[in-house]
Amino acid sequence: MDGSTGATTKCALWELGAALRAGDVWLDGSRRYANPETDLIPPEQWPAKRAEACRLITSMVRMSCRRRKRKQILDPALLAMRRLGSLIREDEWAARWRLIRPIVPWDDGPTANHP
Repeated sequence: MDGSTGATTKCALWELGAALRAGDVWLDGSRRYANPETDLIPPEQWPAKRAEACRLITSMVRMSCRRRKRKQILDPALLAMRRLGSLIREDEWAARWRLIRPIVPWDDGPTANHP
């Protein structure tokens, strides 16, 4: 036995690990290194499920577009609110907090500053 056997084994294991991570080789019974095709709809069931899959994908795309439009509207409004908030002095915030505090549901009850 020559010294190259250990290097050959290491090389083979290295390549096997890379193939497992890439999904080119899989292990039955493994969740991490399972056959990637087991996550897909089987080809014989695809015609029956195609319409529903397309409907779900279209719905997700529409939600994404609505979310993006709402973000375009809300981002400038939130920025304006932050700017307005930075203009109010800290003692004014404290006074406003004392007015709001009695109605917040997580209030712990009366304190020395709040009757």
